Amino acid sequence: MGSMDTGGYETYEIKMPVCGNPVVGDCVIDGNTLWLDGTRIAIKGLHAPKINGRCKAERILARISAERLSELLSAGTFQTAPEGMGLRARALSTVNISSGDLRVIMIGEGLADSQPDTPWCVDSETGSAAINEPRADEPWRERFNARGEFPKDAFKAVYFSRNGLFPKVVREYSDAIAVNYIRREFHNIKANSFAAYWATALVFDKPTMKTISVSQSGNSKIRINGDVVYEPKQSTSEFVYEFPAGEHTFEVEYVNTWHTVGVNVTLQDEVSSVTRSELSDIISEASFENPHLLYAGLYTSSNRDNSVKLNLPKTDNPLVLWLDSYETTNWIAPPESDVALAVIASSSPGTTIRGGNIGQIIHVDKYLGVRSFDRKCKCINGRLYCEYKRDLADASDLLTEATGLNLKAYHVAYKGGETDFVAYDEDVLERLRQKRTDDLALERSCGT
Repeated sequence: MGSMDTGGYETYEIKMPVCGNPVVGDCVIDGNTLWLDGTRIAIKGLHAPKINGRCKAERILARISAERLSELLSAGTFQTAPEGMGLRARALSTVNISSGDLRVIMIGEGLADSQPDTPWCVDSETGSAAINEPRADEPWRERFNARGEFPKDAFKAVYFSRNGLFPKVVREYSDAIAVNYIRREFHNIKANSFAAYWATALVFDKPTMKTISVSQSGNSKIRINGDVVYEPKQSTSEFVYEFPAGEHTFEVEYVNTWHTVGVNVTLQDEVSSVTRSELSDIISEASFENPHLLYAGLYTSSNRDNSVKLNLPKTDNPLVLWLDSYETTNWIAPPESDVALAVIASSSPGTTIRGGNIGQIIHVDKYLGVRSFDRKCKCINGRLYCEYKRDLADASDLLTEATGLNLKAYHVAYKGGETDFVAYDEDVLERLRQKRTDDLALERSCGT
C-alpha cells in the first residue's frame, strides 16, 4: 500500500515491472493498465494497444508501451486517485508521476492515445498505422501539445512519420516553420511519410494585419486561436489576416504528400508587390547616396530550413539587395549589417529577409530567374540547347532597367546555403562577352 495524502492521492515509490504470466505482485499489464495492491487499474484518459491485440503490429507496440510505462512509474514516485469504474470491470484511476505528465509523455511518444477507438493495426493497403497520423477532424494539439505550450519567441515543433509499424516522434524548438529535405535526411523520417505540428503565441498591442504565406509539397491546416483559417482544400497560398490586439495561438498541422519535403509557412507585415517600373521610381525618390546594387540568384536553398546566409561585402555605401529565388527562401542578413533596401523577387510565396538593419523591404511581381554565370549551352543531335535563357549580362541589364543602378556584385547558383559575392567588373564582362562569342560559334558548328 502507498501513503495517503490530504488530497486523496495515494503515493507509491516502488518498482513496477511488466507483468508476467501469471501476474505476481504489483506490475504493469499494458500501456494504460496496472495491477496494484491486488486491483486491476485503468489509467484515466489513456488508451493503449493490447498485449493480446488483433494483429502482430499491435501486440509488438503493446509490449513497447508497457515497458515505457513501467520505466516511468519505476523512475520515482507516482500517485493514484480513484475515479470510479471503467470498462471491463477495471477500477479507473488518475495516475501522476514525479518526472512529468504521464499522459503527455505516453501520447507524445505514440505509445498511447486519448481516444478509446484508436485502430492500432497496420492498414493492408496503405501500410500506415492510425496512431501515426492524428485525426483530420480534431486539433492536433490534443496529441502533440496537450499541455498547451505556446512559446512567444519560437515555434514548438513536433515531427513524425506517418508510415510503418511504429511512429517516430521528434520534438524541438525552431525559429521558423520551414523544412526542406529529400529521402531520410531529416531525423531519419522518410520524406513521403513526413508530417509535422508547429505552435507559437503571437502578441499584438493593437489590431495588426499580417500576410500569411504557405509554400508546400503537401497539405497544411492553420489554426488561429483554435479556429481553422486555412485548410488543404483551399488553393490560396497567401492571404491576409487581421489579428485583434492581445495574445493569440498559432498552429500549423502538415502532412507531406510528395517524395521530397518542402514546406514553409511565414507571417509578414502585409505584403504588396510592385512592378519593375514602379520600383525604379521608388528608388529614385529614396535619393540614396551612391548606392551599391548586389544581386543574389538561386533556384532554392540547400539548408533544411530554407535559409540562405548573406555574406555581404563591407562598404560605406548604402546597399540595395536584389534577392531572386524560385523556391521560398529565408534570406538571413548578418546582425551587424545595414541594408538600405531589400528587393525580394520569388516565384513562390513567403520569401523573407531577416536579421541586420533592413531599411525597407519591397516585393516585385516577377523574378529574373538568373542563377548561372552563362546560359550553359551545348550541341545535342545537331542543335544548340541552352539550359538557361539568360546569362549574368542579361540580369545586369534587367537590374539596371528596374532599379536605375549598375550592378556592383553578384552571387548565382542553382542551390546554396550562403552567398559569396563576386565583384561585377570589367574582367567579368570580358568573360561574358567571350562566352557569348563561343556559344555563337558552337551554334554555327552544331549542324555541320
